[in-house]
Amino acid sequence: VKRLGIYGLTELLEQVPAYQQVADSLRNKQNLIRAQIIDEGVPFLLSTLWQDLMTPMLIICPTTEQSLRLTERISAWTEGHGEPIRFGESESLPFERTATDNETSHQRISALAKLIKPGEKAPLLITSASAMCQTTIDRQVMEKTQHNLSVGDEISLNDISSKWDQMGNQFEATVSTPGQ
Repeated sequence: VKRLGIYGLTELLEQVPAYQQVADSLRNKQNLIRAQIIDEGVPFLLSTLWQDLMTPMLIICPTTEQSLRLTERISAWTEGHGEPIRFGESESLPFERTATDNETSHQRISALAKLIKPGEKAPLLITSASAMCQTTIDRQVMEKTQHNLSVGDEISLNDISSKWDQMGNQFEATVSTPGQ
C-alpha cells in the first residue's frame, strides 16, 4: 500500500482533464485563461501548477492578509518540495515620511535575494497589491551591495565592519532574527 502525503495529491490533480487544459494553456503562453474554482481549492491548484510547470510564478493578492494566508496554505501543499516566497509590504502610507520597520525591510530584501539568486527551482512569489506599489531596492544596487560569507572564511572584523557600514548597514547590539 502506497501512502500519499498531501503533496502526493497534486499528482491526482494532474490527471484531471480540466486541470490539463489550464496547464496546457499556460505552457502555450495564452494570454487569457479563465477558470472558476472555490477559494479553498486555490492553494492546491496553484501549488500543483507551480510543481508541474516549473516556471516562475507571481501571485498578487488583493490584501496583505490574503497573501499571508495563501503563502501558508501553498507551503502546506508543497511539503518541502519548494517554498513559496512572500514579498511583504510596509503598513505606512505612500505619502508618510516614516521609516519602514526592520522586519518588513529584512523580509523584502530576503525575498529579492532569493529571486536574483540562481537556483534549481523556479520561484513562486506571493504578494499583495499594496506591496507591488511600494518602491524597493534596484536590482543592480542589490547585487552590488551583497556580501556572502562561508564557513571557514578568514575575515578581519575591522575590514568587514567598514565594508558593511559603506553598504548602509547599521550596528545592532542584539538582534531577534538572523540577518537583522
